[in-house]
Amino acid sequence: SVPRECPEYNEDEVDSNVINLDADDNLVVLVDDDVAMHDLIKRTISKLNLTLIGATNSEKGMELIREVKPKLILLDVLMPDMNGIEVLNEIRKSDLQSDLPVIMVSGFDDVRSIAKCIAIGASDYLSKPVDGIVLGAKVVAALERKALRNKANKLMDQLTIQATTDQLTGIKNRRSIYDELDKLVDNFQLKKIEFGIIILDIDFFKSVNDTHGHHAGDVVLVEAAKCFSKNIRSNDFIGRQGGEEFLALIDNVDIKETTKIAERVRSAIEENIIDVDGTNINITVSGGIAHSSETKERDSLINLADERLYVAKESGRNKIIN
Repeated sequence: SVPRECPEYNEDEVDSNVINLDADDNLVVLVDDDVAMHDLIKRTISKLNLTLIGATNSEKGMELIREVKPKLILLDVLMPDMNGIEVLNEIRKSDLQSDLPVIMVSGFDDVRSIAKCIAIGASDYLSKPVDGIVLGAKVVAALERKALRNKANKLMDQLTIQATTDQLTGIKNRRSIYDELDKLVDNFQLKKIEFGIIILDIDFFKSVNDTHGHHAGDVVLVEAAKCFSKNIRSNDFIGRQGGEEFLALIDNVDIKETTKIAERVRSAIEENIIDVDGTNINITVSGGIAHSSETKERDSLINLADERLYVAKESGRNKIIN
């Protein structure tokens, strides 16, 4: 085959529409002790709707990176005060975003150096003399990979929320609240940190649906969940077990404090007036409490609280039994 020459750099060949970023979110930092490199790279970067700001030594480079929070870093491997590999290592160990793209730049096409840079977190590697087209392509590729990772992470977050949240009330679903309960059980067995659970059930909920319709029933469930959440502590959990039944997990408390919190929740629900399309609906809840001092097993705790909830229901409702 006929050997092909490396194409000559032509600024007009750089696609200026590849990246579309907000003005406040388009900074690239170049750390290189060669001043001529700054001018050369700046021409390419500007064609990509990016703004280049630079430092000529590692110390100033790190200060600049922390100050401006760039979209991407171009980092020279060989510098007199601290080499680029050391700077890259500092970046990856610091509190800077872990997926910040860093492209290493070096005048030596050293395979070992390239491998080491990639191993400690470099996004790519660029050899000097820098070709503008290759530089542009690698910058675009690094930023596109970062954008794709961000989209994937957001999607995963959304999927996690959907998998762990009750879709009607917005609080934890049955699976998620039981996962939290398992953690409390494990923590108690390992560290002896006590906790309590409260099973809460809306009294006469069927009559709400029968009298006012299922839409009103949904509104009541949503408002009850909000009231539960407001009246437990910020480090505690509330989840919907199913239907009109809820499970609250109260961490690092004795049974007396658990009962106090349950009574606060019960009282708040009783005092709350729920407006459903102009109709005022009052509800009450009954509750059963179990505490880690009584049993170490998750299912036993649930059964114990459930039995006490049944007693609360049978003895008149709108009460907490411990």
